[in-house]
Amino acid sequence: MSLAAPGRRWVIVGILVLLGVLAILLIGVFWSISRFDLRQVVMPGKYDFDMPKPGTIQVAYEPVSEIDGDHIASPQWPTMELVFKSSDGEVVRLPLGGEMQVGATYSMDSREGFFIDSVELSQGTWQLMGQPSPATTGREVFAIGRSSVQSIVTPIIVTGIVAAILGPIGVGILVIGTLKWVKSRGDIEEKPQIDFHQE
Repeated sequence: MSLAAPGRRWVIVGILVLLGVLAILLIGVFWSISRFDLRQVVMPGKYDFDMPKPGTIQVAYEPVSEIDGDHIASPQWPTMELVFKSSDGEVVRLPLGGEMQVGATYSMDSREGFFIDSVELSQGTWQLMGQPSPATTGREVFAIGRSSVQSIVTPIIVTGIVAAILGPIGVGILVIGTLKWVKSRGDIEEKPQIDFHQE
């Protein structure tokens, strides 16, 4: 059957649109993952980091986590107090435990966690310390970084909306093309065959 056959081009266009939708969804997922920069820290302990400019640091907690091949099962809820201390002596405390406002959850590879809070830090060198409480029974894994819930989710939302618009269009084109192709095949089969012969 030639490329110009009825419905053939519609089918090809529909398939290309659907492949484009799949590509858009994959781009959204990879774009979202690339913006995920939460660095794991095991507490109690200390972790030094730099703030090139003032900004917000997101704090998450990972009750299920793995670091350097070491599986760590933390309590369901954090029990420690996190203390951010700058080289200039500025201190920001983040008490945890009890009633907490749990934010969005995430899961990737062997990491499962949820956002618990955020802190505003000034420019400079900072140290994060985890101070055990009477309820602390062992190690707890936290994660900090600039990735907000919005920055991680937005790429998926944007590409999801685009896919939701283009997906039905691609399916519609594919269905129309298939119907045209089936109809053209039926018309060909129904045409009477004329046998030309000489007496």
